[in-house]
Amino acid sequence: MYSNLAPPIRALTIPELQARKAAAEPIAALTAYDASFARVVDEAEVDLVLVGDSLG
Repeated sequence: MYSNLAPPIRALTIPELQARKAAAEPIAALTAYDASFARVVDEAEVDLVLVGDSLG
């Protein structure tokens, strides 16, 4: 059976982010303001996703 599902994305850890910063490597970050947009952003495979909801 054929499946075109991508392998699961491994989470980037804090020490890995710190190492990237120390090595002056770029870090891609996006902000998602709700859960539906957070899912879309998560699929984009950026390094860091900030999720915020100011409505409570």
